[in-house]
Amino acid sequence: MASILLVNDDMEWLGSLAVAIAAEGHTVRTATDSEHALLLAKSAPPDVVVTDCAMPGLDGVGLI
Repeated sequence: MASILLVNDDMEWLGSLAVAIAAEGHTVRTATDSEHALLLAKSAPPDVVVTDCAMPGLDGVGLI
């Protein structure tokens, strides 16, 4: 299955989507900001990144 990195500053959205994707058998990692997401992605590159475009600091476009 795929390794998926979810990035969003909305904790409720992040948790709900993580549970739904993990239930399908995928490995899910989450981050609430782009800086943490970069650290996670560098330590173990994900197959897919799903990110919010409008986040404080470095936004999702900058992250990608």
